Amino acid sequence: YVDSEGNTVPVKNIHANPERAVAKIHQQDNTILPITSVSQSVTNNDDTRRRYEPMLVSEKYWDESSQRAIRILSFPARPVNITYDINIWTKYNEDMDQLAEQIRLVFSPDLKVVTKYTNSTAAFITDETNDSVLVVGDREDRIIRRKFEINVEGYIPYPRYLISSTGEITEFNTEFDIVTDGNVSLDNA
Repeated sequence: YVDSEGNTVPVKNIHANPERAVAKIHQQDNTILPITSVSQSVTNNDDTRRRYEPMLVSEKYWDESSQRAIRILSFPARPVNITYDINIWTKYNEDMDQLAEQIRLVFSPDLKVVTKYTNSTAAFITDETNDSVLVVGDREDRIIRRKFEINVEGYIPYPRYLISSTGEITEFNTEFDIVTDGNVSLDNA
């Protein structure tokens, strides 16, 4: 944020539940506000993005070292929504407005999250709550608090299995249903 003298001041961020962050603020007499905290609140399956479960995903790659095409099998990735809470504590409304504006700009319209599995995971602001208590006792400091709820829409990948050059599966330990003529049978692969 930019302070009253025009200097850019970095904001300390901690990974903690809001209760622990408040305890940290009250535990240390020299905690400098503003401060932010990030915590994961819940993870849910997203059934609207789910694919048909028994389906196998087959991928083909060219292996330069062996000069052979290889095939990889896996189940489809499981879609999940992970909810995070970003809490901001400041003493002044001006600081809160600057930090809230920066968060809104980062998530406008969404934030692309890059992982080792994908670069298309999106994070959205789903809720913003003002939890400030502006009227406090004579000996207490006023602390302004705002909470942003962030929803990350991602996928949890299943293990991938390599099929050997002979067409045999080298590692694949699971069960799946085979449907033939309306009859379902359970086979081990």
